[in-house]
Amino acid sequence: MNKLNNNNSIKYKILHIFGAFFLVFAVVCAMMLGRYLLFGKKQTPKIPNFPDIDTGNGKDHVDVLPGSLDPDYGYDSPVDFETLRKTNSDIYAWLVIPGSEISQPVLQRVGDDDYYLDHGPDGQQSDDGALYTQASRNRFDFSDKCTVIYGHKMNSGAMFGTLQIFFSDPDNFSRYNEVVIYTPDREIRYKVFAAVPYDNRHILMSFDFSSEWGYMSFIDSLYSSRSLGANLDEAMEFDYNNNILILSTCLRGNLNKRYLVCAVEVKEPSDSVT
Repeated sequence: MNKLNNNNSIKYKILHIFGAFFLVFAVVCAMMLGRYLLFGKKQTPKIPNFPDIDTGNGKDHVDVLPGSLDPDYGYDSPVDFETLRKTNSDIYAWLVIPGSEISQPVLQRVGDDDYYLDHGPDGQQSDDGALYTQASRNRFDFSDKCTVIYGHKMNSGAMFGTLQIFFSDPDNFSRYNEVVIYTPDREIRYKVFAAVPYDNRHILMSFDFSSEWGYMSFIDSLYSSRSLGANLDEAMEFDYNNNILILSTCLRGNLNKRYLVCAVEVKEPSDSVT
């Protein structure tokens, strides 16, 4: 009788163990299914055929393809825009910051200025968003006196996630002070002169860049910044003929403020901005 009871007890324990295992397995499966239903559709697939561009990581300058700036050959963009536009016709430029890991397409959606706040470079919904400009404020050819490129500060490092970390370092600011924009028609180089915490005003609505006075008013507002972590090129001299590029993202630790990296266009590759 005791032997029979012992056998039944062992069988009960085995069934209890298997039951517990099955319950844990079912809970894990349910959690995975719930995560897929909640987040699966927000995952942004990688854009196919990202161009193989040298970001200049560890270098002072980006390596340019032979002949791309030679007038005898004409401009030959290192970015395959034709292929990218088959994925998303809103892609119109490519941004590279030499020395950093930032190398991303730039997009613009006509009729919806902030579409790429929550849509990836492939046009699908994404929490990462994309780097973008506003069609109501900036043209595609970077001919505006001031162009602002927006991007999220993602904790993963995506988009402008590393922008503040990179340019808050005085060594990076002084050494890797170049931003390169590739378009289908030309390559544009900019020299970084300011990397500063800033308020959250809309810059293109707050300053009149069509006038030299408005242009210089914005620059003065940067140089009046005494925020911790601000880096400024105090030797820079400004010419109203040189367009400005601003990279704008959220400030770390204060989402109600912005972090700006500002650069001035270098008209010719051989020119230097003093």
